[in-house]
Amino acid sequence: MAIPATDSQSSPWLQVTGDRARLNSVELAPFPQSIAAGVDSVMVAHVTVPALEREANRVATTSPAIVNDLLKRELGFQGIVVTDALDMAGLTRLYSVNPGPRGGRCIQGGQRPAADSG
Repeated sequence: MAIPATDSQSSPWLQVTGDRARLNSVELAPFPQSIAAGVDSVMVAHVTVPALEREANRVATTSPAIVNDLLKRELGFQGIVVTDALDMAGLTRLYSVNPGPRGGRCIQGGQRPAADSG
C-alpha cells in the first residue's frame, strides 16, 4: 500500500496533497481492485483532500464529494462506509465548541455507522 503524500503544516488537519492524477496513481490505486474483489466496507479518514474537496475545512468523512461522488458513484462502491472515530482531533477541531453535529456531518457526507472510540 502506498504512503499518502501529506502536509501537516499548511492546514490544522492532516492533508493529503497532490493533484487528481497523483491521487489516482498512488492513494486511490488500491480502491478499484478492492471494490471489484467485493470488499464489504471502507473507512474514510478525517483528512482534507484539496484535489477532491474544494471546501478547505471539510474533512473527507464529511465530504459528499469524496464519499458519494468519488467512492460510491465514480468507483462504484456499494458496501458500508464507516468513519474514523468521532472523537478524533481531525473532526473535533471542526466541531469543538458544539460537538453535536459531528455524527450528523458524517451522515450528510455519505456515511451511515459512526461511533466514538471510547
